[in-house]
Amino acid sequence: MVLLAGSSAIFAPLLLHFLLPLLSAPGQVAIDLPKMLGVLMFSQFVPLCVGLALRHWLPQLTDKLRGPSKSLGVTLNILLVGWLLATHYSQFDQVDPRGLLAMSALLLISLGTGWFLGGPTVEDRKTLALATSLRNIGLSLVIATGSFPGTPAVTAILGYGLFEIVGSLLLAAWWHGHTVAIRPSTVG
Repeated sequence: MVLLAGSSAIFAPLLLHFLLPLLSAPGQVAIDLPKMLGVLMFSQFVPLCVGLALRHWLPQLTDKLRGPSKSLGVTLNILLVGWLLATHYSQFDQVDPRGLLAMSALLLISLGTGWFLGGPTVEDRKTLALATSLRNIGLSLVIATGSFPGTPAVTAILGYGLFEIVGSLLLAAWWHGHTVAIRPSTVG
C-alpha cells in the first residue's frame, strides 16, 4: 500500500502530463505539473510518511488514535463529497447512458481484478477487490479540481466516485449477509 500510494501521487501527474497532449488538441488543456505534484505530495505522500513514522516510533499512541482518526477521516470524506456534490450538482445531467455503462464496466473490472489477484483466501480476495475498486478516486478528484475546475472532468470523476462507492458498499453488504465459498487458488 505504501508503494501504491506513494507511486500514484508521483506517477499519475507525470503520466497525465505526457499522455494528455496525445489525447487533446494542442493548447486545449494545460496542467501545472509542479503545482500538481506539490499538492499531491502535501496531501498524500507527506501524511502517509508521517503516519508510518508515528506507527513505527509511537505504536501505543497510534493504537489510541486509530478510532478517532477513522472517524475524522470518514467525516472529512463525507464533507468533501457533500461539498463537491453541492458545487457540481447542476452538471450531473451531462452524464449519458454510455457514461453509466463505462462506469459499470470500470467498477466490475476493478472488482474482478482485485478478486482475481487477492490470493487464496476469501477474506483477502474481498479486501483486495474492494480496495482495488476504490483505488485513487481521491487522487483523481485532487487532480481534476486542481487542474480542470469547472469542467466536465470534475463531474465525471465525482460521478464515478459516487457510483463506485455505492456499488462497493452494496457488494460489501451482500458479502456480509452471504458467504462466498471458493476453493483455494492454485495460482501463486
